[in-house]
Amino acid sequence: MEQLLVTEGVTDCISALQAGVPCISPVTVRFRKKDLPKLIALTERVAEVVICNDSEASGAGEAGATETAAALQEAGRVVRIARIPRPEGQDKIDLNELVAQGGPEALHKVMREAADWVEYQLEQIPADAPKHEVSARLRDLLPLLRSADPVLRDGYADLIKRRFKLRAQTVRELL
Repeated sequence: MEQLLVTEGVTDCISALQAGVPCISPVTVRFRKKDLPKLIALTERVAEVVICNDSEASGAGEAGATETAAALQEAGRVVRIARIPRPEGQDKIDLNELVAQGGPEALHKVMREAADWVEYQLEQIPADAPKHEVSARLRDLLPLLRSADPVLRDGYADLIKRRFKLRAQTVRELL
């Protein structure tokens, strides 16, 4: 299978399936630790897993997505995080609402725009964070950065340079 969507909740999963997107769901925000081996086995022959949880002010959906993504990444899966744009003044929007309001194309657009796991992790570091914090957070990502395909690694290096205003030589030394 080329791509599998993991989403939060049964109605979200059903909406994705009706939109023609292969999908599974833990029925809640995240998979239980004891269910992660099942998820890893289910995704063994999937080229890419896209995780799209609810977009909510509390951040619970995104936290659940990152836990699932980390487990899949550690198991060697290609993982991307999709984010549903949340209209201003709205505390929460889920995939079911996205498809109801924008049709299947809205879901396909959100999936196309999903950030790969490393890009997502880099985006979680504030661009204006103090250099010592950037250094510490990048150090945690170094194994992922160094093990990436050379073309991806080059793209990550460019993103790091621009986002954190680092010199190219500093980024080369880092990687």
